[in-house]
Amino acid sequence: MLSYFREIREKKVLITFHSLADVDAIGSAFALKSWFPNAKVVAPDTINSHAKKLMKLLNLSLDGFDPSHEALVVLDTHSKRLLGNFSIEKADIVIDHHIKQDSIDAKHAIIDNSYSSTSEIVYGILKQLGPIGPTSATCLLAGIISDSAGFRNANWRTFDAITELSKISKVDYGQLLELIESRPDVSQRIAILKAVQRCEVERVGDFLAVSSKVSACESLAAEALVEIGADVAFVAYSGEDARISSRMRMGLEGRMNLAEIMAEAGKILGGSGGGHECAAGANGPEIGKLDEALKKCLEITKEKLGS
Repeated sequence: MLSYFREIREKKVLITFHSLADVDAIGSAFALKSWFPNAKVVAPDTINSHAKKLMKLLNLSLDGFDPSHEALVVLDTHSKRLLGNFSIEKADIVIDHHIKQDSIDAKHAIIDNSYSSTSEIVYGILKQLGPIGPTSATCLLAGIISDSAGFRNANWRTFDAITELSKISKVDYGQLLELIESRPDVSQRIAILKAVQRCEVERVGDFLAVSSKVSACESLAAEALVEIGADVAFVAYSGEDARISSRMRMGLEGRMNLAEIMAEAGKILGGSGGGHECAAGANGPEIGKLDEALKKCLEITKEKLGS
């Protein structure tokens, strides 16, 4: 893989990522761009608010699509369905940390869900290719902190990366944390409170598995339900598509894996699912099967918790 990075270094490289890009996608993309002098970072559609704040902090901007590109690098997804406007493109390199899904056709791929984030994988690549600059280090730091779910998905590699990148970045950790963990706005807090109001609780021994439905902010709602006492939470959303976001408290690792459960839910929804052991999601076009997918999540969870 490293030799291929060197081989295409001077080419016109297009770097992209999943639809509705987050901090990990944006951070890893701009860090990787630093290696390629002729690279452009292009979003398949929109990016989320935290990613926009990171770009503003570092004075970064996205590029327009270049049809004359000679190589395409896809980060933070290997699912065609999550590539938006790039779903018809063939990739040269794919780098992702989610469990395997409907893989993109690529010449080279690193797909390893033992990493907390794509930024952590990109850090490992860049440190072998050459010195990492302060801006790239800040991008990678933000991506790792954001996608490690409060370090619930971290391991020794994660903390080694954070230590080294902090030395290079010299950006205050508190500033990055404030960027990533900003207080939810009024509409987000309303969604969280409605999720609590609509919550259904199932007890399995000493464990509590909960489910709910919202019209927005399903991932924030799932996190909130775990924070106030749930062991496992599944929050569903239906709009143009169907989505389920799941969270699990620390200490249940090894007993169950949310990424695997979300993969099953994604199949029911006619799409895909994956993520991490303690934080994962699923989505698909089959809105009418959302209740069935949510029921499946709870069935698997009760089986795992009861074993």
